[in-house]
Amino acid sequence: MPLSGTNGHPEGRSRITLEIETVSAKLAAATARLHDIQLTERPLRITKKMVNDTIAQFEGILERAPLDTRVATVRDLFERVDVDSRELKAVAV
Repeated sequence: MPLSGTNGHPEGRSRITLEIETVSAKLAAATARLHDIQLTERPLRITKKMVNDTIAQFEGILERAPLDTRVATVRDLFERVDVDSRELKAVAV
């Protein structure tokens, strides 16, 4: 049975086969990239040590900063944190 639109011509069939192979190769490459991303891009687990390290890094920066910069930095940090009323925990927005 001839393929629709090709009238049974070998050139048409080979072109369709080539297009299918090209799409298949692109799909395989995209699937491999997605798999790599899922392995390397994991959500960051917030631990007490990480919070303490971040605070320690900011302490040195903020101690030398002008007052308006300190206020803006703290305001920005508070805007990025919300409180989960059920568990009474701070969560990133």
